Amino acid sequence: MDYRPHPVAAGYTYLPMAQAGLVYKIDKEVVVRNCIEEMRAQVDTVNANEKTSAEAILGKKREDGRIHSITKLRSCKQQSDGTRWEGTGLEKALQGQSGVTLERDYCGAPVLVAYGPLLWPGIALIVKIDLEEIVSAVQVEIADAADKINQQLPRGQELVMYANLSNSSETTVITKSRTDCGAEPCSYDHHDPFTDKAAHCHEGFGTGQDYRHIDVVAAYRCIPQLNVGLLLKTDIPEIRDDQVRMTTMYADGQNKRHPDTTTEIVVAQRKPGVEPKDVRGSEDFRFLSQFKHRATCQSGSCGGSG
Repeated sequence: MDYRPHPVAAGYTYLPMAQAGLVYKIDKEVVVRNCIEEMRAQVDTVNANEKTSAEAILGKKREDGRIHSITKLRSCKQQSDGTRWEGTGLEKALQGQSGVTLERDYCGAPVLVAYGPLLWPGIALIVKIDLEEIVSAVQVEIADAADKINQQLPRGQELVMYANLSNSSETTVITKSRTDCGAEPCSYDHHDPFTDKAAHCHEGFGTGQDYRHIDVVAAYRCIPQLNVGLLLKTDIPEIRDDQVRMTTMYADGQNKRHPDTTTEIVVAQRKPGVEPKDVRGSEDFRFLSQFKHRATCQSGSCGGSG
């Protein structure tokens, strides 16, 4: 308090040459008002950056008890006087609370809000960012991780990530395709069963054709908080080839374990384009396993195969 008396902020020192004291004072109310004006100008400058939806808002209570912002609202053309802040993070901050919450902003958009009081009584600050911007950034990170996983997956397998699940007509694939579709980019059919399931945030597995029109077996699920769907698929022809390879390896292994017996496992496969009903002779299929008793075949030719 000074001599008036009035609350002030003061600095003082002793001047030895003059044997006197010096006091510099300024009304505390002026200091607070200048600081608030400076901070408001800085907030307005930061909010002018339109590359992000992030926005800082300073608020206070008027004499009539209503809350209003003292910074410009940059995202909407609404007047701050027409915006109601009751029940929001700004009201909680003016009540002395601090924290983070999800709510809808003055434009009605879902946002993530950090709020808290300032040093000056009756003034509070919130910083908000559109939830869509956060989700989009996370989607990019997940898609990048999925692309790296695809580089490690065996042939015939692929992890596909869908976004924009809220509107199936706008559902898009945000992972890179593992398949070279030629000069044209791979066309993802929005009516295939997997995209439809992802667009409606279902979980499960099934079979069908993918964007290459190849039969696949797939498992799918969604992450509703991030508005993304994940699909892991494997080519059915690749599964069959793996089964054939494993069967052939098993047959050859068993035959080698018992070389002195006449028991033998023989694996054969129809040639491409030959239906079961059309098999007439050895010209319609090929042997996959090694012959156990090739030496006893006539002229070294077994079953028509040399």
